[in-house]
Amino acid sequence: MEIDATTVNCFAQDVQGMMWMGTNQGLYSYDGYSSKHHGGERQRVQIYCIHIVSDSLFYLGTDNGVLIYDYTRDVYVSDEVEFPRDVRTIEQKGNSLWIGSLNGLYTYDLNKQTLKRIGEKSANKLPNTTIYALKQVENKSLYIGTYNGLFIYNEFSDLFESIVLPSVDSNRNVFVNTLLEDSNTGSLWVGTEGELFRYSFNTKHVVSIPLFHGNSIKSLAFDSTGQLLIGTDNGLFIYNIQEEKIDHIVHDSRVSRSLTNNIIWSIFKDREDNIWLGTDYNISIAHNNKVYQSIPISQISGGGAGNRFYVLHRDSHLNYWLGGTNGVLFTPSLYDDEHSIWFKMGDSNHAISHNRIRHIYEDHSHNIWLATDGGIHCYSYENQQFKSYSIVDSTGVYNANWAYYLYEDQHNNFWIASFLGGILIVDKEKLKKSSGIYVAETFYNTTNGLSGNSVNHIIEDKLGVIWVLLYNKGINTINPTTGEIKVVQLTEQKDEQPNFIISDSDGIVWVAFKNELKRVDVTTSSIETIAIDTFGENEVLYMLEETDRIWLLTNQGVFIVNRTTYDVQRVSVLGQSFTAGYYDSVDNKVYLGASDEVIVVSPAVLNQSDWINPIRLTELYINNQRYCPVETNKQSIRYTNHLSLKSDDNNLIFEFSNLLYAPHGKRPFVFKLAGVDNDWKFIDSFSNKIIYNNLDYGSYELQIGELDGFGQVESNKLVFTFDIAAPWYYSIWAKIIYFLSGIGLLLWTINFFRVRNNLRLERLKKEKIQELSDMKMEFFANVSHEFKTPLSLIIAPISQLLLEAKDEKEKKQLQLIERHALKLSALTRQIIDFNRKEAETSGL
Repeated sequence: MEIDATTVNCFAQDVQGMMWMGTNQGLYSYDGYSSKHHGGERQRVQIYCIHIVSDSLFYLGTDNGVLIYDYTRDVYVSDEVEFPRDVRTIEQKGNSLWIGSLNGLYTYDLNKQTLKRIGEKSANKLPNTTIYALKQVENKSLYIGTYNGLFIYNEFSDLFESIVLPSVDSNRNVFVNTLLEDSNTGSLWVGTEGELFRYSFNTKHVVSIPLFHGNSIKSLAFDSTGQLLIGTDNGLFIYNIQEEKIDHIVHDSRVSRSLTNNIIWSIFKDREDNIWLGTDYNISIAHNNKVYQSIPISQISGGGAGNRFYVLHRDSHLNYWLGGTNGVLFTPSLYDDEHSIWFKMGDSNHAISHNRIRHIYEDHSHNIWLATDGGIHCYSYENQQFKSYSIVDSTGVYNANWAYYLYEDQHNNFWIASFLGGILIVDKEKLKKSSGIYVAETFYNTTNGLSGNSVNHIIEDKLGVIWVLLYNKGINTINPTTGEIKVVQLTEQKDEQPNFIISDSDGIVWVAFKNELKRVDVTTSSIETIAIDTFGENEVLYMLEETDRIWLLTNQGVFIVNRTTYDVQRVSVLGQSFTAGYYDSVDNKVYLGASDEVIVVSPAVLNQSDWINPIRLTELYINNQRYCPVETNKQSIRYTNHLSLKSDDNNLIFEFSNLLYAPHGKRPFVFKLAGVDNDWKFIDSFSNKIIYNNLDYGSYELQIGELDGFGQVESNKLVFTFDIAAPWYYSIWAKIIYFLSGIGLLLWTINFFRVRNNLRLERLKKEKIQELSDMKMEFFANVSHEFKTPLSLIIAPISQLLLEAKDEKEKKQLQLIERHALKLSALTRQIIDFNRKEAETSGL
């Protein structure tokens, strides 16, 4: 792992399992995936020690004194006490802290929050007040390592006692860097500049360990086996105390997992017994693992060249053969390079025709053969050289220049699988004696019935039938006696291609497809289908048999299938995929090949009991902003199981971890968000992020689970609930307003239609009245027209009679008649004129 700081001075692990580092750039945490800086206003502080006082507080010894950090809220806590500067070490005794600084020894009462300097009134003051190490041991004595000597402090008498440490150079001061109590032997290990001492509590005797003379010892710790780990300026020493043997580990630029730097300031053993090394350039972790071992290629070859291994073999002479993309390595031992030989193209001493090794095969006579992209080769143990062979068919058209696989049948014939050349069958003994181009006795290709010319694997079942795995052309079987070729269809989908095939020790054929494995028993013609997609899309890269199990090396890791029960179990080996494997029955080990390394695995990996630790959220990002509890005076997201968010806080990134740090502890994770996801979703093995964008308002429940080897969700499932508030326009007040507005709109609508209906009725009434009025006027008009003509006929004669009348009485009667007739005529004319005006008005 890497952090932004360079020098790592100390480690601590909190109650949840989170790792904390004190560095030259402040405080960092690490959750197994990424590191976080907890600096704030103290970003550049140099932290020398971390002491956990409670379930929430760290006391940090820094160059600026003692800082108090609340790791449940991720905030520094202020204290009115003025601590000494340059604090290098802190020890605890009950409710008191011993504080060792470059300015003397202090004690701090945690309850009273008072600080007191030790030795000011003592009759024999501490000769050297520059303190680098403190150790409160089980016998209640406080041991003090200073710039010049080791001392014991008696709290009751307030006296200091010097412990004489023998020094080779009397002119030099004895600079005590580190102290470690050994409770098993009742002693104290003392690391100084140039020496390692062992001090007995009972005998008061000091012994120098000469094996480490001249080394500047900066840190000490015990590993899980009781060996002493010694951090120096010259790398890491592992000291077997009983056998008085040491292993020396230094930085190796050729190995990615080697020590990051040779200056080791701190050593820490976590609760999984992993060893953390704080160096002058970042952190190295030695994982506690008892079931597998990683062997870098440089350890085998002694050089810096790499090789991605695709085939592994251990021959009958117990030599190892490791082939891949850069030739083949021969070695009697995987643990040293003393007798290793690397066969490559162009090597003047150990040449082969091509570096791409497809198959390593040991024949019935225990000869080693290689199938390469440059033909096949046979190894001579006498001269330690490979001899290459060129093989063609009888037509001269097809050849084995690209050989992919080798198989020897019962008649000592070699079946050679080739790319574009089909299968060529040769007499092995004749081939070994031949020179130049060898013509195969028999061949199979598309000209005589084979489905394709590119052959990947050849196996034999228990009936002696040859199974041929073709590239993108499925599987054919060949009867070696009759030469009959048949196409084998094991799935309903004809376009589904197998990618690996083996035959176990019982002659059962195992064929790997994407997401499933087929078990074929040719004697009963039974086919069993075994699903291998429990952990997601799965593609088999390699298969091997180990006792009663089949190992599947896939893009999702290592899976093991019980040959009897068909149970599928996933095992985590360094959290990576492998491209080659071999089971060694002699040592009962499985060898797995990857890029530039070989992993040695014990089958006991199936029975290992993994740590089960609760899954925790380690970070939350809201709209790409880190959730900061300081602003809300709440606890860190690690200690929170529910949050209430604002309506626009709907883009969330969750980071989580089970706070386990060994690679085999990282099992697959699944998650689902109730209300959004119906099923569990897989998370990439190397990721710990879950992202949801544009979530609607409402209540949610996020579940994160860890799968065991059989694909079942473990009991350490995380359940985190959160609420996203509704937008203001969905609030209760907004809904009340909406309701009242709706009621008002409804009332207005009712009133509107009521008024409109009344107006319509009024209009109809007026129309009716108008209609009646029109009818009356029309009647009067008609009557008037009817009166007009008769009146005209009356008025004209009367006017004539008036002119002729002589009698006054008669004349008066005629005048009366005329006057009333004219009056009737005027009334008639008025009615006609009114009706005409009404008609004109209506027309307008």
